Amino acid sequence: MKASKGLVAGFWISTALFALQMSFTAYAQLRLPQVAEVFAHLGFPAYFRVELSWAKLLGVVLMLAPVPARLKEWAYAGFAINLAVTYLRRRSERRAVRPILPLTLTLNLR
Repeated sequence: MKASKGLVAGFWISTALFALQMSFTAYAQLRLPQVAEVFAHLGFPAYFRVELSWAKLLGVVLMLAPVPARLKEWAYAGFAINLAVTYLRRRSERRAVRPILPLTLTLNLR
């Protein structure tokens, strides 16, 4: 059974927006000193921030490239774990988690 054009377009639009979101956070983690300070404040070593950024960029490439489904599943799993841990970390600090709607939407994309 073929998917409707609207469903396919919706999938690619949401995938592209999610890829942009992950690409921007990877860029911010690599280039912005404010983000590096937050990682240091949280107690993470500097190399973890760099590794996480490259893993995000690799995940974005795997999401958008024509690769086997198993690789795409691992990319989505990595993003889900990353988003869940980020959410839990913010909750453990008792900070307000304002962008809850985008988080729940991106966790339920697949």
